[in-house]
Amino acid sequence: MKTKTTKTLIPYSMKSIKAGRKTKYSPKIIKKANKYLQKCIENDELPTIQKLALLLGISSRTIYVWRDEHDEFFHTVELIQNLQIDMLIQKALNNEYSASMAIFLLKSIHNFKEADSYSHQITQNYFHNITPELLEEANKL
Repeated sequence: MKTKTTKTLIPYSMKSIKAGRKTKYSPKIIKKANKYLQKCIENDELPTIQKLALLLGISSRTIYVWRDEHDEFFHTVELIQNLQIDMLIQKALNNEYSASMAIFLLKSIHNFKEADSYSHQITQNYFHNITPELLEEANKL
């Protein structure tokens, strides 16, 4: 007598499905990125994420994905960004780069912001809601 075998159905949502290509990320990527960074330092060249992406044969979006997924790569990207900031500031101060271009890049790439001098002048009165009358009375004391 044959025994009947039953199949258990697995819901589609529980199946492990991998989509997309296999990642190119490997320890070699870190070495190539660090080598690029070192070359930029030696040649006094401003490093960019886009140039790194071109050298690695990937998109700049992938750079940011890997930065968020891999701690070691995060550190490398941070070094590149820190070198960018330092070079832009130093070279603008030494008139090697246009100051306006350096300011533009620092604002657009690194989210630098100019301080609003007007808001600093009114900070005390504005945040503490001191009326002009109360302030005048305090000045008399």
